[in-house]
Amino acid sequence: MKFNSNLIIKSSIPCFLIPALLVTPGVNAQQTRELEKIVVTATKRELSLQDVSVSVSVIDRKMVENAQMDNGTDIARLAPNVNVSYFGLPDQPKYSLRGAATTDFALNTSSATGTIVDEVNLAASYFGGPLLFDIERIEALRGPQGTLFGKNTTGGALHFITRRPSFGTGGYVKASIGEYGYTHVDGAVEAPISDKLAARFAFSYSDSDGFWENENPNGSDLGDIDNRAARLSLVYEDGDFDAILRLITSRSNPKAAGIISTGSGPGNTNVIGVNPRVSPVTGKPYDANEGFWDRSGDIKVKTDGAYLTMNYEMGDLTFTSVTSKITGSFLNLVDADGSKDNLLHIDFYSESEEVQQDLRITSNYDSGFNFIAGLYYFDEQSDIPTTTRLFEGILRDPSFDPAVDPFAGTPSFVETDFDQRRTSYAAYFNGSLELSDSLTFNAGIRWTQDEGDLKNFTSTGTFLLSEGDPMVVPFIANDPVNDLDYSDSALTGKIGLDLKLDGGSLLYGHYSHGYRSSAFDGSALFSATSLSTAAPETIDTIEFGYKTKFADNRIQVNSAVFVSKYNDLQFLNVISATESELINEDAEMYGFEVEATMLATDNLQLSMGLGYLQGEYIDAVVNGIDISGNDLVEAPSINFNISMDYDIQMGSDLVTLHLDSNFVDEQFFDAFNSADVANDSFWNANGKIIYTPGDGTFQFSIWGKNLTSNDEPVGRIRTGAVNSVFAVTPQPRRFGIEARYNF
Repeated sequence: MKFNSNLIIKSSIPCFLIPALLVTPGVNAQQTRELEKIVVTATKRELSLQDVSVSVSVIDRKMVENAQMDNGTDIARLAPNVNVSYFGLPDQPKYSLRGAATTDFALNTSSATGTIVDEVNLAASYFGGPLLFDIERIEALRGPQGTLFGKNTTGGALHFITRRPSFGTGGYVKASIGEYGYTHVDGAVEAPISDKLAARFAFSYSDSDGFWENENPNGSDLGDIDNRAARLSLVYEDGDFDAILRLITSRSNPKAAGIISTGSGPGNTNVIGVNPRVSPVTGKPYDANEGFWDRSGDIKVKTDGAYLTMNYEMGDLTFTSVTSKITGSFLNLVDADGSKDNLLHIDFYSESEEVQQDLRITSNYDSGFNFIAGLYYFDEQSDIPTTTRLFEGILRDPSFDPAVDPFAGTPSFVETDFDQRRTSYAAYFNGSLELSDSLTFNAGIRWTQDEGDLKNFTSTGTFLLSEGDPMVVPFIANDPVNDLDYSDSALTGKIGLDLKLDGGSLLYGHYSHGYRSSAFDGSALFSATSLSTAAPETIDTIEFGYKTKFADNRIQVNSAVFVSKYNDLQFLNVISATESELINEDAEMYGFEVEATMLATDNLQLSMGLGYLQGEYIDAVVNGIDISGNDLVEAPSINFNISMDYDIQMGSDLVTLHLDSNFVDEQFFDAFNSADVANDSFWNANGKIIYTPGDGTFQFSIWGKNLTSNDEPVGRIRTGAVNSVFAVTPQPRRFGIEARYNF
């Protein structure tokens, strides 16, 4: 592959200028505090953030609390070049890092960004659920992570690390109430069971009214919150051996978000000539959180699982085993036409089981060479039935005349079902060799064998007739000739150099190669020819980074510049109103991230992140249209975030003022860069005032979210069947209060 050296040089300039710009007279020797050391496990070792040659953002538990983060979408507020979208609710986010987005929302699809909890990969997007309770930290690792985290991390990985039990006794309970009937309670309690065994139990409960007001008198407001989750962690420590078992369960039963459907016809009308964004009751336009929905679709999500991590130290070697099993199901009854007319309703359902085993050896030599070597196994089995209801309201209308109506011959609903299994085997090695006191050589390689099959695909249509019983027609029969399978074998890895500069700064450069396995398109309705398999995608990235601390460890700046080339990037191509296929095209991107944290005074900490990204398709023709040069999907050119935490000491009491804000540039949601499937740029802001009296046993807060009333959609998609574009807007501006008790 070829890289444009001019792009590397131009993009790297901000990485080396910003440290100089941040040196201000406001930081002086009279101040005594310094930035705390941040420990990360981005390389499956506990290392200082400043010693890891990876572009990684870290959101610790204090920031999770202060920023009032209550779902996975909030991560994008605080980390550059991290984007998020969703079509269900915020608890089922779809992440993209550095423009590596997944355009397919099907339940059998794996993201290009890995979602990992306590070293356990979650392939099914809905398994994450309400993750953000009792969190130690979140690590957003940008760039291919193919060596240590494996396939489907071409964009990077998000690693959620939960709190580990200590051998002390204590805990906390926290409660919030707010607008829209919002109620949230979470907490944790821990205690030793013996001198070698300790337990920690954490829980979370959230409930609210709907955030989307439904004008339908027979319906309910949509997009409410109804989550429950719990985690029991048991840790055992005995000399050189330790183990931690985590048992998790979560349930979510809200109503689906209100689909904002904009007709593509004259006057924003849909396929039947109705503008769904105008009230049929008052004739007035709706705002972003209002509508008339004939279906108050349920969402039902459940997840149960167990993770067991064991470590045994034998001299300079540590043997680690990570074993997990997760089962769950997902139901989403979507009003896809977003209107009072039953034009397109989709019932999504999936049941999945995921089993994972990771065995590795980690060295801890005092000499200049260390390594991690391991074996990995992953197996996922899913059953995915879907019901697509087409113009069912019209076809069931007593006045419907099949002889003259243009919708005659359309099945009232189409039921599809299939089984999918994906299995991975991998062996990996990552090593570092100190060439001198300041120069370290790093190299890693991973071999992965992937097997996948899609079987027992059926599609059955039901036609409503003017007389007699409905007619059932099999469109796609359960025939082995329609089964799909793939067998992929790939080598991924990384090679680079780390240079420690005087004063402890780190300068690094590396080349990495990532891989995403083949994928199935299981969205066929009427013909088995619509079943398709996308080839694996690969990415090659060159990255240079610089990490430093200065001003007596009161300013920290981490930066990276990258150039990437995608080969066979997977994305879903919508061919017609009822037909789509997974295809592969090439793309390239370049950009940078800069993150800075500064203790401006002993009482004021400022943090900022700036991401710049340019990504485009190359040599790509789709549906006869040349999309070469078009922007990548969900890849805004600029994203910026800034946060402030200011402490005010009032005798023995403490008041903390938190404010965070982020900017996201305009972006597209289809490869054709269509104006009606695009977002304008927006600002978002959130704030919290925290009062901590006395010894910190109690804490009281006032918080506000989406203070700018941002209503730019978090996702858009064209629905050709009803001639409209539907979107989901973020939750509206809201305020609340919170109390916390520590014991």
